[in-house]
Amino acid sequence: MARVSLSKAQVFRDSMSVALPVGTYGIAFGAAAVANGFSVIQASLFSILLFSGASQFAVVGVMGAGGSALSAITTGSLLGFRNGLYSMRMKPVLNVHGFKKLLAAQITIDESTGVAISQEPRGEAAMRYGFWATGIGV
Repeated sequence: MARVSLSKAQVFRDSMSVALPVGTYGIAFGAAAVANGFSVIQASLFSILLFSGASQFAVVGVMGAGGSALSAITTGSLLGFRNGLYSMRMKPVLNVHGFKKLLAAQITIDESTGVAISQEPRGEAAMRYGFWATGIGV
């Protein structure tokens, strides 16, 4: 299969066209979390420790509606399961170890994986760049 040459500028544009709009969901999450009784610090820590928008919104929604912590954790975990599948797809492309592996795990989300896979015709270098640029951008 022929590979299109890597244009970092184009990959970066692709990454930012996803990362910037998606990143604004963080503001909406913060507002939803505070409206449901979480403090600003709790919402911020939640975003750092659980970097998965769907899971974050689900947990806040369940807790805000009076659901149990177990229900919230189960819901968030089931939604987050797909990120494990994404990691299996990205592992051979990223080939990371140590601290980089931990960082990659933190940003293996719908958006970073989607942009990486969309760069496949440009080759693995473009896929890696798209993954990192999007994940860090979000």
